[in-house]
Amino acid sequence: MLFSRVRYASYPPMRRLSFVCTLVLAPWTAMAAVPPAADAPTLTVPLPTTQIYGGVETEQCAWPSVVYLSTNDGACTGTLIHPQIVLTAAHCVPDDVTATVRFGERSQTAVQLADTEFCRANPGFNDTGGGDDYGFCKLATPVDNIPVTPIAYGCEESILGVGTHVTHVGYGNDEEGVSGRKKFVSLDVDAVTSNGELITGGGGSGEGICSGDSGGPVMTRLSASLGGDDTWRVVGIHSWAEMSSPGECNGVAGSVIASRAVGFIEQESGIDITPCFTAGGNWDPTWGCQEFPIDPAQGGDGSYNLMCETGPLGGFSSVCGNPLTDYPDTDPPSLEVLSPQGNQEFEVDGGDQAELHIEANADDGDGWGLAQVELVIVPEDGEMASEVLTFAPFRWNTVFPAGGYNLKLIATDNAGLQTDSGWIAVGVGTKAPENPPGGDTGAADDTGAQDTGDSAGDAGDQGATSNDDGDASDEADDDDEDSDDDGADGSTGAAQDGATPAGCGCRSTTPADGGVALLTFAAVVGLGRRRRARGCTSSN
Repeated sequence: MLFSRVRYASYPPMRRLSFVCTLVLAPWTAMAAVPPAADAPTLTVPLPTTQIYGGVETEQCAWPSVVYLSTNDGACTGTLIHPQIVLTAAHCVPDDVTATVRFGERSQTAVQLADTEFCRANPGFNDTGGGDDYGFCKLATPVDNIPVTPIAYGCEESILGVGTHVTHVGYGNDEEGVSGRKKFVSLDVDAVTSNGELITGGGGSGEGICSGDSGGPVMTRLSASLGGDDTWRVVGIHSWAEMSSPGECNGVAGSVIASRAVGFIEQESGIDITPCFTAGGNWDPTWGCQEFPIDPAQGGDGSYNLMCETGPLGGFSSVCGNPLTDYPDTDPPSLEVLSPQGNQEFEVDGGDQAELHIEANADDGDGWGLAQVELVIVPEDGEMASEVLTFAPFRWNTVFPAGGYNLKLIATDNAGLQTDSGWIAVGVGTKAPENPPGGDTGAADDTGAQDTGDSAGDAGDQGATSNDDGDASDEADDDDEDSDDDGADGSTGAAQDGATPAGCGCRSTTPADGGVALLTFAAVVGLGRRRRARGCTSSN
């Protein structure tokens, strides 16, 4: 367990200088300056648009969770703390402006892996220096091929104090005035203020954060020598920096303690971003409480569009209590089909086809979390097709040509336990089939999903890390990750990756010759499943 080393140090009082500057810049374009100690010659103007002062350029695919965040008015830095949540500063997304989130080492070549659904700035933010400069962006679809770095929470925060060694990462201005290149620098915390900020960069080191680093992370390693497991966490959000002149960031800087943003993010997004803890900071590990970065500065071959080679990842966390694997999951998930009902007949349109909305609720209760829900479709005249969703809502908007079909939904949890709906017969422009195809068990096996017996044998292997670059850790709350070792893969990822399901001539777009696609899967991916006892509500 981490022992407490929090020491709140007072910081010299700050005052605003009545200095008129002709530099006119939007306050959200980067890091807003905060007045330093009295008698220090600084400007109090907002910093210009988007490197770390005195830092080191990152290797390819290093610090992969740090992202370039841009709006029409400027650019900032952010951190992927959950497959669908990017942490940033409030002044980076003023008035909840939508931002573009891109992954890479340079702003010019960074790639967008998912659209942004919305961004939210803390409505209580008025000015930097108050400890409330935090916000976030929610991605429309999860980014599950990049290891996330979660916020330090619960007992993990006991690592924070004066002298804690931290690392700043960002795309902002460096000492040469160059911006847009991801860099990092390591410093010690000079002070932890009573209003919830970490102060770094003192002593005239000439190293620290600057404009364009706003919203970026202050990270630290939970050292094994202090009771941790050597994995990394986000402990702060870059907020402000002193300047001796515009763009000259050679003074101290302040970063908001990241845990202050947790309640706001969970309330606004409906997503649990603390996979190891309850909202109150008590230890309550879920499936996402594993595979956190051990050496995020280590990069490698690959690309963000395909698969980055990143540093090693940890196993199931036991920093503040027993790991998840000490609590066996013996109950299969619940599954409720909302639509369609069995033996339904749907009218065809002028193209001799019909739209069907297939939807289900699934939950794993107090278990290890839901891994996936698979839709299996067997036409009376054709081959089986299947499609998997790993994030709720479990909804497929499909187009069926005329004919009879048998449908089945199969829910699999992270222990490999399964629940299936049984066959649901529907007819499109004809009567629904009377006989299910080949029996329930055989059809389920055909999908590639494991049965309960096979999975039970694999449950003891959950402590091993997976080989998919942090998929399991990426889902910090929804518990929906697939692992090479847990036996719950099946055909997971078909819907998320845009893969076309096999069988029955299925394709995802209308043919170029104008013919009607035999089957169109348009998976609607929304909020990830939230853990019990959170009190969060879902909105789509």
